[in-house]
Amino acid sequence: MNTTPKNLHRTRTVLDLQRDPASNEVADADADRSILRICPGCKRPATNTKGGLFIGCGNSFFHVDCYNCKKCTKSIEANDLVLLDVDGLPLCPNCFHKCNLCKLTISENIIYASEHMYYHPECFKCKQCSSNLDKQKFRRSRQSVYCTECFDARVAKLKRRLERQTQKEMLAYGGTTTPLP
Repeated sequence: MNTTPKNLHRTRTVLDLQRDPASNEVADADADRSILRICPGCKRPATNTKGGLFIGCGNSFFHVDCYNCKKCTKSIEANDLVLLDVDGLPLCPNCFHKCNLCKLTISENIIYASEHMYYHPECFKCKQCSSNLDKQKFRRSRQSVYCTECFDARVAKLKRRLERQTQKEMLAYGGTTTPLP
């Protein structure tokens, strides 16, 4: 049984494009597909028709020199445990994302609520009512996530507050919201 979570990977060094010395033909059945693989680090082909040494991680193939942590740019060894970020680039254990709710490192399944909002599945809850948002629609503010009902109620409350503030300003400034010169 494989106990490694889906987005947590052990890297593997791969030399899978080998040539038959007699015919100089590529022996691997997946060679044509592998030749077209693009290294996510430098955006160039990971190998060519002559084969080559590259590192496979998840569904990506990296040049050995390009296999670095996305955040700290530290070189990652072939036997290191890495987390593939949403863009397919690896993160070393020191740079794994922190959960926005519990602030602990996320080293297994991760929920990307936005570019800078990451959650454990069990921490992905509405800030207002604490209902789990894993299998339902949600909305987000700058700092938190909400179920749609709580978010709509929050927006309505903010609109009422803004309307009251505007009315007070209009009374204070004689029908306008800004003081007269």
